[in-house]
Amino acid sequence: MSKASGWPSIARKAGSRSAERLQLFRKVCSAVTYAHQHLVIHRDIKPANIRVTVEGEAKLLDFGIAKSSIIFCKKCLAHPNPESKLRQQKRDLTVKDVSDEASKRLAAEDLSHQPEVKAELQRIIRATYFTLGQYDLSGQNLAAALALQSRSMAKKIWKRSRPWF
Repeated sequence: MSKASGWPSIARKAGSRSAERLQLFRKVCSAVTYAHQHLVIHRDIKPANIRVTVEGEAKLLDFGIAKSSIIFCKKCLAHPNPESKLRQQKRDLTVKDVSDEASKRLAAEDLSHQPEVKAELQRIIRATYFTLGQYDLSGQNLAAALALQSRSMAKKIWKRSRPWF
């Protein structure tokens, strides 16, 4: 672990232009994607946890509440809600990688309020979103992914067998 001194946010980096901000945000998205590929969910992506070093590198900080499980939920991705995400963290419910995707959207708001920049940020987020089939499923990751899939499948079968749910 290293100290990440620098600006507290991509948007506040002295003299940064929109193109530089987008490039830095791409690096943050790459870091999140790397974590997801290794079945780690950050759970607390926000502007305060993104630093820009003196060298101009983006650093994603505070993996202190990261969780090692990935479950997908199309409904959550379609309606990201910062308030429900916070409640989810406080109650320590099952966290999905879509929580990080919603957080990236919130962090993107810190970059710029210009429509063309927002559109580019949304394109970057969509391009970096992965499905379970695209993860590196070797060794330990494969075992974790199979365990997640089997639990999910068992829940679906159980719910189907209970008509009152």
